[in-house]
Amino acid sequence: MNTQVDHHSEVDCIIIPDSIHIGHFDCSCLFPKYKEFAYRLNQGWNLKENHRFYFEFEILREVDAIGIGLADLDFPLIGELPGWVKGTVGIHSDDAQKFISGEGTYGTCSPFNTKGTVAGIGIVPNTGKLFFTLNGMYVAQLCEYSTETAPVLYPIVGISDRSKKGSQIKIRTEAPFDFDFSSLPESDEDATTSSVGAMIWGIATHGKLGLGNDTYQSVPRVCPGLNGIKVISSSCGDDHTLIASESGGVYTWGSNYYGQLGIPPSKCTESSTPIRLNLPSDLFISRVAAGRGHSLLLSKDGDIYSFGSNEDGCLGRPTENIFDYQIGKVEIEKVKFVDITVCHNLTGIKRNWNL
Repeated sequence: MNTQVDHHSEVDCIIIPDSIHIGHFDCSCLFPKYKEFAYRLNQGWNLKENHRFYFEFEILREVDAIGIGLADLDFPLIGELPGWVKGTVGIHSDDAQKFISGEGTYGTCSPFNTKGTVAGIGIVPNTGKLFFTLNGMYVAQLCEYSTETAPVLYPIVGISDRSKKGSQIKIRTEAPFDFDFSSLPESDEDATTSSVGAMIWGIATHGKLGLGNDTYQSVPRVCPGLNGIKVISSSCGDDHTLIASESGGVYTWGSNYYGQLGIPPSKCTESSTPIRLNLPSDLFISRVAAGRGHSLLLSKDGDIYSFGSNEDGCLGRPTENIFDYQIGKVEIEKVKFVDITVCHNLTGIKRNWNL
């Protein structure tokens, strides 16, 4: 059966209840006796045409697993995910495994199961290279097709709902897609060594890796929430992480027990994905430092700002409460600073002696 999605393109999905909102695919209403099912975009990709093919979707609710990939018309829409079947390719959100004809490999990226993540695939014109994106940014090449012999292939999105969470996704089928093909790197090595985004690994308690979960990572993983962001400064505290971007913005994640993420603990006790701080538009941050329970920011003008735990006076300014999530300026007259560092409850600063 065909059903309209996002008003621009159709998908094959066998049964879509009438109660489903247009633009959403809610598997809690579909096939309760099946654990995996998929839909296929009706319009195939003919690689011989050397067009700029691209397709993406957004995760609207935490899921068990979603697979995105390419397959021909023989792909079964029930009981399989893309990549499990011979002749198909897919990458899966729960463990970021890349599957080609049933063979899985790790290392492409970090899991991307979190709400709000946008995943996509595309074909590089004239090359047959299938690539994967997160939040609109290139991550890695999945495989390479022969543009002379490859059959017409169809974008496939499969859902695994073994725990019956009721996964929900939004399919983006508007045309043209807002993806800049000129941003594609020459190779994955170029992408890995670029200054865009961040890689992180280690213990993930309180979500301090920013990967959307508390899963320990023994190898470097790309942080999906920072794709497309050029990082100029980063710091890891006991249970939280800070980064400053090239544009002067600041992102925080991990534990917010002391207010060290710069937001009220009553609203958010921890975050496993990056949160951008709400800073004044004229405040450009060039350095960050994370302590046990406090955070420091250094502006390009040489001023210091602090928030979080003020235990042992480590915020460098008076506060009404020992925990202060509000970002406050450390007032030191006639002194400008060029660097900051912290260790547990100790703060260190380097002043500009030329002033």
